[in-house]
Amino acid sequence: MYKNAIIRLVVLILILGFLPFAGRGNAVFPADQPRAGEDFRLAMILERLAVYQPRGSDPVLLSLQDYIHGIRRNPSRLEACETALADFLGKEVTPEARMEVCRQLRRIGTGRSVPALSRLLKDEDSSDAARYALEAIPGDSAERALLDALAGSKGKTRVGIICSLGARRSTGAVPALARLAAGSDPEAAAAAVDALGRIPSPGAGEALRGALESESDSLRISAAAALMGVAERARAAAGREEARSVFQAVFDAATIPSLRAAAFRGLVSVSGASARDLLLRTIRGEERLLREAAIPLIPEVFSPRDLASLTPVLEACPVGLQVMGLKVLSRYDGGEARDAAAGFLRSPEEEVRIAALKAMGRLGGGEDVAGLVRYILHSRGDEQAAARDALHSVGSRGEAGLKEVEEALLAELDNDPVPAEKVELIRAVGARLMTAGRPALFRGLGSEHSPVRLEAARSLRLLVEDGDGPRLLDRLLEEKEETIRMELVDAAAAAARRHSRAEDRAAAVESRLAETRDAEDRAILLRVLGRIGDDSTLPLIIGGIESEDPVVQDAAVRALAEWPTVAARKEQFRIARETGSLTHHVLCIRGFLDTVSRMEYGSAEEGARPLIEALGICRRAEERITVLGLLPRFPCAESLAAAESSLEDPELAAEARKAVESIKKRIQ
Repeated sequence: MYKNAIIRLVVLILILGFLPFAGRGNAVFPADQPRAGEDFRLAMILERLAVYQPRGSDPVLLSLQDYIHGIRRNPSRLEACETALADFLGKEVTPEARMEVCRQLRRIGTGRSVPALSRLLKDEDSSDAARYALEAIPGDSAERALLDALAGSKGKTRVGIICSLGARRSTGAVPALARLAAGSDPEAAAAAVDALGRIPSPGAGEALRGALESESDSLRISAAAALMGVAERARAAAGREEARSVFQAVFDAATIPSLRAAAFRGLVSVSGASARDLLLRTIRGEERLLREAAIPLIPEVFSPRDLASLTPVLEACPVGLQVMGLKVLSRYDGGEARDAAAGFLRSPEEEVRIAALKAMGRLGGGEDVAGLVRYILHSRGDEQAAARDALHSVGSRGEAGLKEVEEALLAELDNDPVPAEKVELIRAVGARLMTAGRPALFRGLGSEHSPVRLEAARSLRLLVEDGDGPRLLDRLLEEKEETIRMELVDAAAAAARRHSRAEDRAAAVESRLAETRDAEDRAILLRVLGRIGDDSTLPLIIGGIESEDPVVQDAAVRALAEWPTVAARKEQFRIARETGSLTHHVLCIRGFLDTVSRMEYGSAEEGARPLIEALGICRRAEERITVLGLLPRFPCAESLAAAESSLEDPELAAEARKAVESIKKRIQ
């Protein structure tokens, strides 16, 4: 008997424990019916929410959001939830709780919530929350609630309700809003105008046109801005005539130039065949802002064939507008735009001619190459620079145009032009990176005219290829002018660096160096080795430094000073310390400091050490100042002490103080 009683008790406990979970998806408690457990859960959430205040973390808001998300596909449970939330609004709750419930009713609310929300509308403390929900609740009842509340409202509450009616795009509110827009309350009138601008209704547009005649400047401006939205909607809906009428009304009434210009742009967009005459009249007119608004619209109205009739109109404009017009012409394709832009090259105003040259750089073709070259030679300053830029970029609109220009450039070079023209053509070949022009550049190196050889050497530096090294070395050793030789040094080094085998980059130079005994030639070859920077040739540079010939020695020191890798650091320091030549000292100490600044170090102390050593051998204040500027990059006790040691030197004191302050700050 005792055992049976125990069994019955266990069964009873299991049944009681199971009851709260009963009905989840079974036939006894269908899923689409409210359940006592869920009702209790919502009631508990709302009980906690009633006293909610945003002080610290409180999960109650998230609990309500999760609850509603979980029932979103169950109409009967959503209806029950909406009823509970609406009832909640009639209770004593915190403002924050009321706002959260209205936020959720905005998501799930229907006409069932409207009565509860309506009761809150006229109370200034709760009106905003209620409006927020009513703005999104579909149906006439929500709109009617807002309209009913509008009638007896005032102040901020009235303005808020007006805004909500605008947000709802409430066509039924148009008569009331029109009265308010024409009324004596300036805040309500401004809000009504804004709301009318958001409502897609003919009545709203008519009311806004009436507001354009208001005595209030601010209201007229607001009405004009709102009407722009009305016109844009009409244009988007293919209502061209309606849009034109509204744009015209704003254009005629607007007092703010920017609004007037915006209305003008709208007018042009809907004027069809008459847009061309409208644009021409405006460009010829006196209102500068409208003219500035009209010129960018030219491509929308004028075809390339029409540009010939437009050019005289632009030429009669002030300089600034002509420049603007030329920028617009650059957006066209075709010979008509090119011809129009070319006409402005005859302008008496330099600013206009420069703008025309820029346009020619985009619009011109092969037929303009010779003319641009001559233009360069007969101009100066900014205008000459613009002409060069045009020559260097002309034909950039496509492969065909590019090829045509390159062929024209090479043809002009083949015609053996005068040296000054040849210089500009060669410069253009380099600037345009024309690999097809390399043979012409090599021919230019043989010219008897120094400017031609100089420009050919400069351009070849950009275009040399693997295999050009020996030819360049030949020219280098033949050249006698120092400036041209140094350009050829750069070109020969560039060719060497493009060698397909890195280990053979300097081979051609080494071979020439072994063959020649002429001091001048050995010196220039050492400079080439310095620009190549192959560490395997560093012993040749050091050997040159030990030469008894001062020309060779000077070239070797300069090559060492500009060596591009850290391998030369020790020799740079040694020469800087031991040389009797101040020039060689300065060159090597600067090369050493440049190398040190580019190295990577394991610690600040390691990086500061070579700088401190350099500070001890510098012979001029300029180099010591450079060292002091580098020391803060390695903040440590040693660099600080080195900077402080220069504080007493009047030539170094200012830079030393900066270094000390910077090092101390970085150490801290």
